[in-house]
Amino acid sequence: MLVYLKKKLLFISIFSIYIIYPLYSSDLTYGQISLPHVDDLILNGKYELAQTLCESLINDPLYKEPKPRVFLLLKLALLYWNNGNLKNYFVTTNEAAELARKSGLSEQLRLANAFLAILDLYNKGKSFFSEGNFKESIDSFNSAINYAKSINSPAHELKCKRLLSLAYWGLKDYINFYNQNKEALQLAFQLNHKKEQARCLNNLGLALWKLDDYSSALNNFFKALEIAQNIGALSEVSDILANIGLAYRDIGDFDSSIKYIISSSEIDRKNSNYLGIYLNELNLGSAYRLKYLFSKDIQELYKAISIYNSALKERMPSEIRMKFFNNLSSAYNDLGDFYNALEHLKKSLQIALSIHDAEAEGIIYNNMGSIYFNLGNYEQAIEYHNKAIELALKLRSGQILWEAYLELANAYRKKEQEAEAIKNYKNSIAIIEDIRSRLNLEEYKASYLGTDKRLDAYYKLIDLLVKKGLKENNKAYLSDAFNYLERARARAFLDSLELSKISFSEGIDQKLRYREVEIMNEISTLYTKLLNPELTEEQKQQIFQKLDSADQNLEALKREMRANNPAYANLKYPEFVSLQEAQKKLIPRDTLVIAYLLSQDASYAFALNNKRISVYPLPSVAEIKEKVTKYLTQLTDSSNTDFRAGYELYRLLLEPTLDNHVQRIVIIPDDILHFLPFETLRLPEGRQARWLIEQYSVSYAPSLTSLKEILQNSKRRESSPTKALLAVGDPAYELNGDGASSESITLKSFYEPGLDLTLSRLHFSLQEVEKIASYFPAKKREILVSGQASEDKIKSYDLTQFRIVHLATHCIIDDKKPARSSIVLRLDQDPQEDGLLQMREIFGLKLNADLVALSACQTAFGPFIKGEGIEGLSRALFYAGASSLLLSLWPINDQATSQLMDRFYYHLKSHLPVEKALQKAKLELINSGPLSHPFYWAGFVLSGDTARTIIPNSLPIWLFLAGGLVLGAFFYAFLKNGKNGHDKGKSSIAN
Repeated sequence: MLVYLKKKLLFISIFSIYIIYPLYSSDLTYGQISLPHVDDLILNGKYELAQTLCESLINDPLYKEPKPRVFLLLKLALLYWNNGNLKNYFVTTNEAAELARKSGLSEQLRLANAFLAILDLYNKGKSFFSEGNFKESIDSFNSAINYAKSINSPAHELKCKRLLSLAYWGLKDYINFYNQNKEALQLAFQLNHKKEQARCLNNLGLALWKLDDYSSALNNFFKALEIAQNIGALSEVSDILANIGLAYRDIGDFDSSIKYIISSSEIDRKNSNYLGIYLNELNLGSAYRLKYLFSKDIQELYKAISIYNSALKERMPSEIRMKFFNNLSSAYNDLGDFYNALEHLKKSLQIALSIHDAEAEGIIYNNMGSIYFNLGNYEQAIEYHNKAIELALKLRSGQILWEAYLELANAYRKKEQEAEAIKNYKNSIAIIEDIRSRLNLEEYKASYLGTDKRLDAYYKLIDLLVKKGLKENNKAYLSDAFNYLERARARAFLDSLELSKISFSEGIDQKLRYREVEIMNEISTLYTKLLNPELTEEQKQQIFQKLDSADQNLEALKREMRANNPAYANLKYPEFVSLQEAQKKLIPRDTLVIAYLLSQDASYAFALNNKRISVYPLPSVAEIKEKVTKYLTQLTDSSNTDFRAGYELYRLLLEPTLDNHVQRIVIIPDDILHFLPFETLRLPEGRQARWLIEQYSVSYAPSLTSLKEILQNSKRRESSPTKALLAVGDPAYELNGDGASSESITLKSFYEPGLDLTLSRLHFSLQEVEKIASYFPAKKREILVSGQASEDKIKSYDLTQFRIVHLATHCIIDDKKPARSSIVLRLDQDPQEDGLLQMREIFGLKLNADLVALSACQTAFGPFIKGEGIEGLSRALFYAGASSLLLSLWPINDQATSQLMDRFYYHLKSHLPVEKALQKAKLELINSGPLSHPFYWAGFVLSGDTARTIIPNSLPIWLFLAGGLVLGAFFYAFLKNGKNGHDKGKSSIAN
């Protein structure tokens, strides 16, 4: 795909002039003559006002004498230079030079001539650039820069550096483009020039974007945007917004990308900037197309094609037409219209060759190879992908390379050249992981890996390795396949676990820390306002806009804090668990781990015990989704009695993997299997057990590597909790203003317009927490219910002192903005806390809990990210320090939940491991009669370190020793008695 950087620093409008601080007292201040008011305006960056004031002094009698007049003219010329009026700059400098010549002012004449020489070289540099003669352009601008340095004129130097950087951009030399802009930015800060700072930061962002460092690019873009907005530079604001949209698109955050591009386009429409509109349409179409590739919603692709066809004009500059043809070709290729795609791509390639755009050529060659692959011409596909790789290596373009290696591998595989295919899949993965490693927010890492075919490199490699392993009966291939499966699983979650080990408060500027607190408080205040039932829709819309702005500010702050923190820079992420390590250190003898891979090409179940690995092919993703969806409907219908679909799923997903030694199963799910409670799968007829849970305990994990990190985090704890339980339930809803708690509340248009949420009091949750608490001594527990079940109360505790945290409340899941997902606590009009313990706040908690139980509705839910899994509350709780989690998959009757939790904690208190305690509790409900339907017991699942006993037997050691002595004495007497009276004893037993 080709995109266009909507920025006026490129070939369309390079002739715009930048305002630069022009005060050089050593050159332009002469004895008693000074311009203090002009100088003050310049120091404050008010160059247009300074120019106006200078112009007003032209006819002042004070400046009729040659020397002060030359001084004034040169100062005015610099202001024209800074304000972009080159014609007046030339005329005014000529006037100063002529007057200096006539008056014998040699120093002033030298300065004026240097001004004119710089302008001449500057214009030559621009001319060479517009002709595509970038090396000649570089020579001209370097000469101009040398002149500027010789007269100590950073104003001239800065502007010429900016144009010099564009010549490097034209050569696709993004390293030198970056370096020139970095030097220019230092001058801009030295000269306190806000607009130039914004432009420099924007260009630094573009360089980093081209170098695949998206987090750093966004840091610079948002800094530039803040400056440009503050000074009201709408043209720059439009450019920066468009570039932010491109960065979000390439990360995989398509909704944010579309939002920013549309915002840019709105400014361009108001300013009648038709060229800018075309460029935004081009990039908007690409965002919709990539969104289609991720969501498979064909309407998104039709939107892209419609945008392209509507915007494509004959009179467009050739470079833009080239990109439209290329992007239309990609869209037609997605539709399967390969010949139409090829015709558009040929047009695009013809333009790219004529304008010598090597980067565009590389992208087009990649797309050409993909089309020939779809047409079955694999030789030609290989030829074009190799051309793309050759160009991309010269350009250091990771974006082109990873895709070229992926598509090249696909072509080699079709030609049955499997060794070449494996090599190129691994090349593609290496580049993807290098780019991903430079993203400094976990949500960026998750979306980057899960979008734009990047996971295809992993999945296709795994498929090829499995097929070779099964065909050749070669365990090495299967082992390698499992290792790459681990590398493709829950990577952002794994990174977050590693991040949780270090303190980011150390080494952070306290101003940034205070700013974080301010933004979090602002968000809380906005949600408190949103709870007001009297709000009009217009008022709510205003609050939503403020929330979006606060979210953006918080995200930008997090990027800045990460970028400036040495602890983050020095962080070493964990190595992936290999098959051998997993079998040796993670998988006990009685345990079976089953890791699922569901992809469009092929799906597999990887079954691991402590000695062997087996891989089993699965049906298509579509078939599995259909069967799971059908079964979930049956499970959540309490009147249903037909569970035959559960046996079908057992036969497909589990039966081939089980053996007689297995007592516990750890599931690593994928795709729709995240929502399936495997405990409910039905065993074959004829067995005494009906449900899987009756024969095996079951738990879940995002990946084996992340499970290893959770286990290690538990072992690394510095201290043990001193209290057993914090239980929270039945929070009050006091939004009516009179202090009374309502039985239910409806939050209209909450989280997003048109979304109404009704929350009813959970009265049985009060009974639930009181019953649970009764299993623990009063001094070892804390209970928060009704008005005490508040956000500020929970935050006031040292949560590291609780071994178990139990939350029996409602939960709100925001699929679009996971950071807003929350645990609902006491809701009132308190402006300090909004009563919503949001996911972003949970990340900031410090837990030391062996178990966090979320006895709420659908707490295991969240948006599903391909390869990453569910991005929900569970991730935040593991990050905060939980070892295991009890979560729910669907809304469950709170009375049934209360009974299940009662029995679960009873068995925990009886010193059973967490998963065994839940298994026994579920079995009791299965055999209870009224609550035997899986709707009541199957919704709760365990994740994390679930095999441990978190409430060990507390009998003192002396009692065990005494018991041992008594038992030893008994056996000694028994043996002695047996020797003396064996026959008598035998006769006694017989009788």
